[in-house]
Amino acid sequence: MKALILTIEAIVLVLLLVLATVSVTLDESTGNEIWNTITYVIIGLMVLTVFLSSVANAYTNKLLKHNDIKSKT
Repeated sequence: MKALILTIEAIVLVLLLVLATVSVTLDESTGNEIWNTITYVIIGLMVLTVFLSSVANAYTNKLLKHNDIKSKT
């Protein structure tokens, strides 16, 4: 379960990084300010992804510890 969460997080972060790179390139080439805003939104999504991943990781650890204690009794 933990490996699945980390894999999904890595894929999402790589996709967001690619989108941010494309957005910065379009901002520089077109000079349109909307691409700068889109870049900041994508960076915000990256931060949100890392935060949600840490919450999911903590929840998974809690479940694993609970199941481990339950199986020992």
